Amino acid sequence: MNVPVICPSKGRAGRVLTLNAVEPLILCVGEEEKDIYHKEYPDVELMVHPDEVLGETGAHKWIHEQVGDMFIVDDDLVALVQTYDPELPSREPPKHAYDIIQMVGDVARDVGVYLWGLANSHDARYYNANRPFRLSGYQNGYAFGLFAGSRIPMLDDPTFTMMDYYYSGMNAFYHRKVFCDTRWGFQQLNTFRGTGGLSEWRNTETERRCTERLIALFGEAVVPKVKASTAGHSRHDNEKLLKIPW
Repeated sequence: MNVPVICPSKGRAGRVLTLNAVEPLILCVGEEEKDIYHKEYPDVELMVHPDEVLGETGAHKWIHEQVGDMFIVDDDLVALVQTYDPELPSREPPKHAYDIIQMVGDVARDVGVYLWGLANSHDARYYNANRPFRLSGYQNGYAFGLFAGSRIPMLDDPTFTMMDYYYSGMNAFYHRKVFCDTRWGFQQLNTFRGTGGLSEWRNTETERRCTERLIALFGEAVVPKVKASTAGHSRHDNEKLLKIPW
């Protein structure tokens, strides 16, 4: 059975880039915005949630309750990029991207994991030919799969904006392993720019509070990222790493 590829979106009707990266794609939007999204994308399937479902956490929780198995993608993904062969075209066609997601999901199910996904970066320089698959560590939240039956507690706090760290840490605690196929990764626009999406909730204060909450949950596994000596390598003061200890 195919895993639905679902894209939560808010305030970005007419600006959902991921529709050009994956096909078919289901847009998950609030009741209040369903008409404007339908007007902009009449041929795209909409999954409409009540307006009281707020933020990334609320959308993920609601979707998981509705469908069980899911693959979630952000709405600002430009393309799925293959990282393993410089002789091949780098960008995958949208329908092929969907098939790749299903293939990785099939392997993840066979491996027996609940959290799964693709490379955390589309930059081929980070690809390790000796380690194309990963069974532990952090999984980026801009594109991830979660199967039904997961013991990860789903949050419902719209101001919590670091769900990838939360999912990765909780998955390590409850399920120990993840499946990541690093042969592909999504190219994404700058997360901290533009209107819509999480911009309603994300600011330096919420990022600080979220970081403190992660430290309370996972302790020394949350490591502040040391800024590079050259300017421009760190996007904000709360950048961090999640060091899964196995």
